[in-house]
Amino acid sequence: VRHPIYLGYVVANLGYLAENPSSGNAVVIFVATLAQLMRIGCEEEVLSRDPAYVAYRDRVQRRLVPHVY
Repeated sequence: VRHPIYLGYVVANLGYLAENPSSGNAVVIFVATLAQLMRIGCEEEVLSRDPAYVAYRDRVQRRLVPHVY
């Protein structure tokens, strides 16, 4: 994946939610995940100005979840 640290956030958040299930926690994690997805989009827009990143982006097809996104 192109953004392994963000994948780590998702895994950690899901682990937290599994350990502390509640609708409030689910809402917070959902909002945080949406914010991370927006951040990824903004980051890639800026990074796409760099030819080295464009080559990396072309090699690594998925942003966050292998074989999905």
